[in-house]
This record gives sequence, C-alpha cells and structure tokens, in this order.
Amino acid sequence: MKINQFLLFGLILLIFFSCSDSNENKNLSNIIYATGNVMKIPIDNTVSPVTWRVQYYQKNNKEYIAYLNQSTELLFFNKTTGKIIRKLPLKQKEISFDGSIIGFHILNDSMVLLRNSGYHYFVIDWQGKLRNKVHVQKKVAEQFVGPNMLTNSGFKTPLLLNDSTLNVCTYNHNPRNTCKEIKKHIISAKININNAKVVADKIQYQDNCNGRLTSSTHYSRAYDGSRYVYSFDHSHNIHISNDNNKIDSIIEAKSKYFDKDFISYYENNEHGSLKNIVESASYKVLIYDKYRKCYYRFFYLGCKLKKDEDPMVVGKWPHQYSIIVLDEKFNKVGENLLDKNKYYAINYFVAPEGLYISTNHIKNPDFDEDYLKFELFELKEM
Repeated sequence: MKINQFLLFGLILLIFFSCSDSNENKNLSNIIYATGNVMKIPIDNTVSPVTWRVQYYQKNNKEYIAYLNQSTELLFFNKTTGKIIRKLPLKQKEISFDGSIIGFHILNDSMVLLRNSGYHYFVIDWQGKLRNKVHVQKKVAEQFVGPNMLTNSGFKTPLLLNDSTLNVCTYNHNPRNTCKEIKKHIISAKININNAKVVADKIQYQDNCNGRLTSSTHYSRAYDGSRYVYSFDHSHNIHISNDNNKIDSIIEAKSKYFDKDFISYYENNEHGSLKNIVESASYKVLIYDKYRKCYYRFFYLGCKLKKDEDPMVVGKWPHQYSIIVLDEKFNKVGENLLDKNKYYAINYFVAPEGLYISTNHIKNPDFDEDYLKFELFELKEM
C-alpha cells in the first residue's frame, strides 16, 4: 500500500491518539459539528492519502490546497475542481541533501518556504528554483539551555513567518529531564531568513507536570496575528503571550472528557515509552480560525492497551478525540466528541466555510486510498 512509506517516517510524532475506550454517553455541546459534506479529490498511486502538512490558500480570487506528498513533492489542487494544477518536485540535491521535507508554508503568489529534517530552511519559487537557504540548528542550539531541537513544522507548530522573520518553536528532546530541568528551557526563537541571525525569545516551558517527576515536552502553538497561544500536551491550561518573551495570561481550557491523570511518557525501554504515549490522555493540535475568530483544541482521551496490542501499530492511527472550541477571549464555548476510527486528525485546514478534517483513517469503512477526503465542520453561532 502506498501509505506505508509515509508511516515509516517519524512514528513518534504520529502517535497522536489511540485505542478503543471512549466516553460516548456524555452529553455533547454541539457547537461544532460534522456537516456530512465531504470533499473528494482523486489521486493516483503516486500520492499518499495522508501527509505531514496541508495548507489552504487563495490566489487571484481562487481557492487552492497545497499538499506535501511523501516529502518528495508539493502538490497544488484547485479546491473547487479537485484537479492538480501544479507539482513542485523537492528532490533537488540542494534541498533534500540533508533530510526530508517535513514542513512548508505558502509565502505569497510566487514563493514557498520549506523546512527539512536536517534543520535547513529554503525559499523556492513556483518553478522549484532555490532562492534562499538557511541552516539554523547550530545557531539555534547556541541560544538554548540543554539539548533543544526545532519542532516538527507540520501539523502542531506550522511555519510562521512575519516579513523576513521566521518564528520557530523548539522542544527539549531529553525524556529523562525532570520537570524542574524542563522549565529552564526556552521554547521559541526568531530567525532572519535573509541573514540567518538567530535571537532567542525569553519564553520558557510552563509548569505542566502536575506533581509528576517528568512530563511531555511536546506542544502546539497557534498565532492569531498578535498573540502566540501555546497548548502543552500535559496541561489543561493554554498560555498566551503577546511577544513570546513572557506569558501574559494563563487560562484553563480543560476537556470534559479528561477522567484520568496524565501518564509520564518516559520509561526505561522504548516499548514502555511508546505504550505510555499511546495510553496517556493529552492535548494535541491547537488551531486558530481567522474567519470565525476562534480556536480549536484537539484532545485525545487516552485508553488502556490490550495485551495483544502493539503500541507502535496502534499508535499509527488515531481512534478518537474531541474538539474544544474557544472564542477569541479564550472562553470555552463547547466541546464535541467525534466519531471513532473516522478522522485522520493531523490533516486539517481552515477555509472560509469552516474547518476541514481528513476522513482518510485506515479503519474508516469509507476509506479509499484513491482519494483525499476532507469533511467540513461548521461552527454554530457563539
């Protein structure tokens, strides 16, 4: 199956949700709901039905979807017709020599920003010609305490560029660090893509340990044009910063489906760590919707693996999650539990009519690897 190549890359980042337990009998507040309107885009056997990154954009009053295909090319679809209008190969030696492409951002009508797993950033034109290249890992490492790395630039912390300044997120990749040690680490920096100058922000990890010795260092970040909003995997709160140098406010945005404590990810063996990641409840993607001026916070409910279940296998495909809706003042206005085994949550985009989430879950009875499918979610008036 053509999907296997994608799944082999970065499994731990894909271990998003899991298992079979749910809380289906709880009352739901249907502030956001699936409309049943599914966008179907036909693809051939060279295109993976799931990806690291999808982006909606507009050009000349037309709507398009940009899609990273197996880290080897960018595909551009006409959103109305579903037809591919452009393919940008990403196999050029100067781009792919040090890792696969794991993130992108449409800058304007003619430029695309890329990031590969080797911590290089590239600006290319729409003919695929390289315009600029910045290698930042060493420069970033010099700014931080301990073994910090740039985060994945796909679904949890999409690339963010203001003028020529790239705002990057970092995380501490040493799972043995205690919560006391984790809180020393800065989690954001600014990079000038013209001269590669790096300036570390002052914002640090927040207390999300809840009495545990260790905690997840992963998080998602959304930006609404003036505020940076952080959602840590193991914190019920969201943290808001106006300038990325200090936290200006902390607001609870707890899921009503949280009914067990968080589980520390780290164990003395890989199997144990993967099992904890799969079983632990956690907050995942935080998305800003500029059209409705609200936020969507995805929450994974957690579960208990069966004895015969391999966490590596189970973790490849999320099973069930809820979406918390926050208004522009960060008031929680609702939360919906979504259908199990239907949505591939890391593939999403926001358009004028609503939030689209991929239905290409491998256990979805309607799954068809010959189509990209996205279901429209609409928001009731708040």
